[in-house]
Amino acid sequence: MLSVRQFAQRREEFFRRGVELVRVFHSPLDALRSYAHGKHAIALPVLADPEKQIYRAYGVHRGLRDAFAMFRPKSLGRVLEAYRNGLRPRLKDPIRDGMTGRPADFLIAADGKLLRMQRGRTFTDSLQPQALHGWLDDLKIGAG
Repeated sequence: MLSVRQFAQRREEFFRRGVELVRVFHSPLDALRSYAHGKHAIALPVLADPEKQIYRAYGVHRGLRDAFAMFRPKSLGRVLEAYRNGLRPRLKDPIRDGMTGRPADFLIAADGKLLRMQRGRTFTDSLQPQALHGWLDDLKIGAG
């Protein structure tokens, strides 16, 4: 959730570049309701994809290696950063695969074409806002 909040805080930057941010969780809709309303609400559109249809559509599959991603050294720094920001990562939680999952970030054109993708090496390895700006600059999308 840390990267989701970081993107939500900078949503206007991307909107000015002509990019709409949408967060897809492979979670049931009921588990995401608190992120649309209430104290945990985030300022981004959120989609429920419990069957991981979007991941599969863009060629991302979960394997045995994903279950051990939480043991990589890089994960600890992001876990500590999340704790400092009031978030509490768990082994499993209702909105994602918890510390056993690996994120995938996509830049998708309006026509559905995949422009870029990053598959995280650990559950903490989500694309950061500055890296997305880099993708947009490389592709000459919006004001750089």
